[in-house]
Amino acid sequence: DILNCEVDAVVLSAHPTLMAGSGMSGHFHKQAGPKLEEAAKKLGPLDPGNSMVTDGFNLRIPLVVHAVAPRYINGSEDEERLLRDTYSSVFSQRDLANIESIAFPAIGVGIYKWPIGLAASIAISVLISSPFRKTVVCLYDQENYEAYDKFLALMCQALSQDEIEKP
Repeated sequence: DILNCEVDAVVLSAHPTLMAGSGMSGHFHKQAGPKLEEAAKKLGPLDPGNSMVTDGFNLRIPLVVHAVAPRYINGSEDEERLLRDTYSSVFSQRDLANIESIAFPAIGVGIYKWPIGLAASIAISVLISSPFRKTVVCLYDQENYEAYDKFLALMCQALSQDEIEKP
């Protein structure tokens, strides 16, 4: 459960309206209480690729980042760019300037229909540049875990190979 992570902020894959929904969104809102939706409602709607920060209210994690992913329709370059932007937008939030740790879910793989392997490769390619001391990715099933694990192994192998080839 991403809400049990020991971090300063947690990312919620949010609907553009920032209103409570089902799935992970419903879980966050139920645990945080009605003030989360009240605060988020004032900040929405958000276009895909953007994020906003609210307090965590009744959560043990002090800050929630509401990040809006694009829907996966045909895997266009624009869709992929917007998913990258969704992750990157979190890094630019001023309200997170003094935090040390953050937890991300696998953004977009649920109701927004992103293929797990593609979503994992995009996420890791952005998260590797995280400005936070500790960046955690919480995955809710084995399929997501295996996709992230596979991409991380490929990335580590490529990085090792790059170091070997340096003069």
